[in-house]
Amino acid sequence: MSVITMQTRRLSHEEKKKNKLTNYIKILNVLGNEELTAREIKERVGATEMNEVRPRITELCKDYHEMIACGEKFDASTNRTVALFRRTTKEEKERLDNLEVSNG
Repeated sequence: MSVITMQTRRLSHEEKKKNKLTNYIKILNVLGNEELTAREIKERVGATEMNEVRPRITELCKDYHEMIACGEKFDASTNRTVALFRRTTKEEKERLDNLEVSNG
């Protein structure tokens, strides 16, 4: 691999990392103290596709324990029952973080 392609790949990766962090912040700010579906989050952050928010929601739930699935809601646009998400409380986050450490 040439030096140029290695540099452009690194720069692209750094830009994606910045975008991820920005998207995390947008999602958490939009969520606030509400319970929202992934589609509702997508609409409120102004994303054009579900694939822009779904992976970030998964990471915020599984990797960072900042969000949790808390219920279900019927989504009329898909005619399906979908998950509702909310921010975790401080206690829930600590418990999930500790659970991960003890299982890790």
